[in-house]
Amino acid sequence: MIMTPTGALYHHIKTDRKKVASIRNDEEWTYKRLATEVERVARGLIARGLRKGDRVALHMANLPEFVIAYHACFRIGVIAAPLNIRFKTAELRPLLERLRPSLYIGQAALYERVASIDFSILGADRRFVVDGPVNDPRVQPWTNLFAGVNGEPIERTVDVDAPAVLLTTSGTTGQPKFVTHTLATLFKTAESFVHLDLDGDQNVALAAPMVHASGLFMMLACIRFGAPFVLLERFDPETLLVDTDACCPNSIASASRMHPLKVRNCFESASVSSTASTRIG
Repeated sequence: MIMTPTGALYHHIKTDRKKVASIRNDEEWTYKRLATEVERVARGLIARGLRKGDRVALHMANLPEFVIAYHACFRIGVIAAPLNIRFKTAELRPLLERLRPSLYIGQAALYERVASIDFSILGADRRFVVDGPVNDPRVQPWTNLFAGVNGEPIERTVDVDAPAVLLTTSGTTGQPKFVTHTLATLFKTAESFVHLDLDGDQNVALAAPMVHASGLFMMLACIRFGAPFVLLERFDPETLLVDTDACCPNSIASASRMHPLKVRNCFESASVSSTASTRIG
């Protein structure tokens, strides 16, 4: 039997539900809390009529809600479609036109880039943000997504070989393309990080955006091997090292796709040296 990314998450519930899965701004998310929110959002997606194969556009920086949304999609066979947070409206419009998402879950600071997208592409009642109000009456807080959802067990089997994620290429050589991953390939990719020796005694500073393969795979690997990860919205060496030094005596830094020499120079200039180990990747 092939384990899935969400299966790895629920495995920790059985072994140590109070174990910390993730940290953001000194707020700890245990595996139990994470799994509880995943269930609520998954039920909310079902209540909104989403079916297997439907696409959900995810448009945010590294937030706990991003982790939850990914796994909620995995839980019910819905396809997660993360959108590059650097793309502007002109780049997002053709992407969304091709995706035709059944739902949009984004960050308030990024929503203005999709606000003008036609309703025929992104439904007026299908737009949710995870934080803060936006100046658009069509947008709903994502708490509305699972408000009033009962606690009935989710009875939906998923195909581990069906599309689970559509990752977007950078578009440097033309129109951005979609790269498909299944639950099976995602889990196998997470397992391939075994060489990092991730475990509960290490904490990963996750600065690589989870809209990209590097950030998504690292997040999944952390959950697979039970390594707590600190969510950072952007790569800043001083903030990264100070934050991880405060809560994570043994840390691995997962940076974005910066040139290794540039990253090394950033760390050397940051004058923070107590982190036990730093890995650039």
